[in-house]
Amino acid sequence: MGNVFCNPSSESSPPASSSSCFCPVKKDDDNKSRGLLDFDDDLDDFKTVHSKYYWEEEGNEDGGDADDTMWHSTAMENDWETGDEDFHVTDEELLTLKQHLRDNFAEDSPEEYMSDAYLESVASKPYSKKPEIRRPLEYTMKKLTDVMKWRREQMAFEIPNWIELATKSRNGENPDPQNVSEGKWKTIRTLVSVLNTGSTYVHGHTKEGRPVLWIRTCRKQWYADADAEATLLILVLDAAVRCGMPRGITDFCIISHSYKPPPPNPKALYKMLNGLVKGYPDRMRVLISAPVSKVVQFVMGLLLPLMPGRLAEKFQFLSVDTVNEQLEELLLNGKDDIPTFFGGISKKHEQYYPGEEAVKSKKGILEFDYYGMVERLKNDSDAFQKRKPHVAFYLQQQ
Repeated sequence: MGNVFCNPSSESSPPASSSSCFCPVKKDDDNKSRGLLDFDDDLDDFKTVHSKYYWEEEGNEDGGDADDTMWHSTAMENDWETGDEDFHVTDEELLTLKQHLRDNFAEDSPEEYMSDAYLESVASKPYSKKPEIRRPLEYTMKKLTDVMKWRREQMAFEIPNWIELATKSRNGENPDPQNVSEGKWKTIRTLVSVLNTGSTYVHGHTKEGRPVLWIRTCRKQWYADADAEATLLILVLDAAVRCGMPRGITDFCIISHSYKPPPPNPKALYKMLNGLVKGYPDRMRVLISAPVSKVVQFVMGLLLPLMPGRLAEKFQFLSVDTVNEQLEELLLNGKDDIPTFFGGISKKHEQYYPGEEAVKSKKGILEFDYYGMVERLKNDSDAFQKRKPHVAFYLQQQ
């Protein structure tokens, strides 16, 4: 399904899709002190504030398209979405890729992050410069190497250790000052603060066994740290990849409840989209977002043309009236898996991920149940594998 902007007030709106967009909306009367506008009433006001915030944030007083150019360049360099047809990959070629990753990136346990099914899926795709042939093995190896180098730059393999450190902290103090600098501890505390909001987590699977990342924009921090949000995305997506994928599954789905999002943070949006492209190529199956507003349409209208190839087609923008039909078709248990914040009956999201205001932690500064999330992903993945082994086998042959 292509990306379609829906008018949420129209009953005839066709199904569509969307990403989580951090856009300002008017809050309740008791929040008037924040001085926000109702940008759905006046989109020009949003454009003005967005432009001012964008260039102040990036330190570009003159304006211009520097970041658009940077994003477009990055996206095009990592355009892995080249087609649906798969070509044959030999066992010897697969072994060559695995050995290369083990020899050069052992610290990141690449065999856990890049399964045989994923490596075969990536290597079997048509070559973007000549679609009638398969990607050359050297091309695939370079692209996989670029992914692992990006992960090394982001210290992706260290991030779960940061969460473990946070569980040992009392009163916010650095639990290991001899080995953890104050600068790194500040980074860890900032990450934990955005994790604690319960705004981003992985829960459940689709009917095909793909893990589902949920984003709840109404829980996002106002003017949150862009680097922390990008690191949070790595943390939860790595959990999905390492712990939530049954045999043969190589991608995930994202569902965003884009209700009352905080003010726009172009730097955070750029970092998160850049992370998806550079760190998780060929991984996102679909991103569904609802409800849709004029602001969401405006922001995504800027971002979608800059995305690589078929990635933009995976964004679906749905109205409140149409999202549940889509979720019923997508989620493993249909209606039973639709959460209450989308008008469904499942209370598991509020039970497992209640939001920081409802949590009383006994684990130091960490309030979010990260280890519970990981354990549920493992158990659900194993259960799916036992219940529907034919599904994973079928997908692996596609």
